[in-house]
Amino acid sequence: MSEDRLTRNTFGLLASSAITSVVGVAFWFVAARLFTTDEVGRGAALITATVLLANLSTLGMRNALVRFIPTAGTSATAFVIRVYSICTMAAILAAILFALGTPWWAGELVFLRESPLTVAAFAVFTSSWTLFVLQDSVLTGLRAAHWIPVENSADSVVKLIAIVALAGF
Repeated sequence: MSEDRLTRNTFGLLASSAITSVVGVAFWFVAARLFTTDEVGRGAALITATVLLANLSTLGMRNALVRFIPTAGTSATAFVIRVYSICTMAAILAAILFALGTPWWAGELVFLRESPLTVAAFAVFTSSWTLFVLQDSVLTGLRAAHWIPVENSADSVVKLIAIVALAGF
């Protein structure tokens, strides 16, 4: 029985990687058609910075979630909420520091510090991505990784639709 669940979860994770890769290629293809080279470059740099900060802000808790959720019993929810809270705070702090330091390490992204609203938006997006990254580990820890392709595919399709919708701005 547990072997079937392991196989199902493994295939869920593999399917998620395959689907998000295909939709990701479509995203960049559309971006290259709708935006200038400079805009795509800045967008790629911004996405890369967000993903880097989000991954760092998980503080290694992805593995902890996978390891400890199955044995946490009734305290699993509290454990997940604590991890989400700590990692969200780390992401907000990292995003603010990154935005304020852009003149030194990411000159093309200096627009991030133009206003408090821009800094706040970057912090919100970075912390949201951090939670999104952690969510896959929560689902894996709950032995529900078969939902990850659904979650990630929906997110990828929304991003593809959003880039087309935002092209007019």
